[in-house]
Amino acid sequence: MSYSYKPFPLDAWISKFYQEIGIFTPRDINEQYIARSLRIFLTYSEKRCYSTQSGNFKMINIHDGLNPEKKRETFFHELCHLLRHEGNQYAMMPEAFRELQEREANHFTRYAAIPFHMLNLMDWRSPTLVHDISETFQVSEEVSEYRVQQVFRNMKPKKRVENQ
Repeated sequence: MSYSYKPFPLDAWISKFYQEIGIFTPRDINEQYIARSLRIFLTYSEKRCYSTQSGNFKMINIHDGLNPEKKRETFFHELCHLLRHEGNQYAMMPEAFRELQEREANHFTRYAAIPFHMLNLMDWRSPTLVHDISETFQVSEEVSEYRVQQVFRNMKPKKRVENQ
């Protein structure tokens, strides 16, 4: 019996967006390019990681001291806040709502770092799959492991079509 992965709506949205801006392979995933495509000012500095929006101005700052994988993951996390969330998390937002936004940003990070339309590029039978994904997509093995488990949890048996 063979299996197929049915993407979640957010997973499919990210893949569609990537394809619309010309991102088809893991090598194409570039934070500067994505930020420019969305008119987001991306900076790296010694300041904490954050995203902010004021009118049409959008900005993401990534702490320069992070390793490359963490920088990439943080970029996607902050990108989610700009694209999908409103308000200042540190102002008068209830704790439960802040936690919900953080959970969504974590999911977004995994989908954006390892997009649905690129899953077929990996050998899903490989005993080093988590490491291979981590290397290919330049993310931590923790993000890779979570994404692999999420894919396996969501796999459905393919329906067989009988010849009549």
